[in-house]
Amino acid sequence: MSLVQNFKNITWKAENVPTPSTENVYTCPTAPDAKTSILIGCDIANLTNSGVSVTVAIYDASKAEAFNIVQNAPIAVGSSLQVINKQKHILEEGDILQVTPDQGNQSVGLVGACMEISLS
Repeated sequence: MSLVQNFKNITWKAENVPTPSTENVYTCPTAPDAKTSILIGCDIANLTNSGVSVTVAIYDASKAEAFNIVQNAPIAVGSSLQVINKQKHILEEGDILQVTPDQGNQSVGLVGACMEISLS
């Protein structure tokens, strides 16, 4: 058996997301692959002509609960927010990276990276 590591880009865009709405950006792969993912970067851009705020969370499937990385974080016009930079977040099978705009009709884009690890 060997350890397989694959780097993967995560890209996502939500335009005019209604509130309340928890958008699932990335779901860790589930069986039969049984992978673990390490989030190694995550930037969220404001795609509107006014300020936006977002909450970013990791949904832990084993606890059936979401845990915030940032809550109501403001992103100015023409700016982005680096949510994950030097820290690493581990996602196990079924865990989800979630992004929730804090007001209706907000548009945001996300670019991130992860490393998927599996046994083969």
